Amino acid sequence: MYKSVLAFMALLLSSCVSSPDYEEQLQVWIGANQQSLTNAWGDPATVNYITPNQQLLTYFQMSPDGAEFCRTTFTITDGNVTDFAFEGDDCEMTMNY
Repeated sequence: MYKSVLAFMALLLSSCVSSPDYEEQLQVWIGANQQSLTNAWGDPATVNYITPNQQLLTYFQMSPDGAEFCRTTFTITDGNVTDFAFEGDDCEMTMNY
């Protein structure tokens, strides 16, 4: 069940109409500790605990008119970023990270 849920979430979150640059920019977070991530990105919109040692931190960005969005989720394992996924209409680095 756990693997099925993670596989579904990865598939769901991997569909995005964003620039390839966004994925490259997120890649630099792999291996970073959770505190560094939250210092740069701020508090996540949601935190979902998968296991005691693994959680998903999700951040949302919306265009001013609310027509476009981007959802970025980081997987934290033992306190470090181990994966990410994103979906949305216009994912790009627009916040001050």
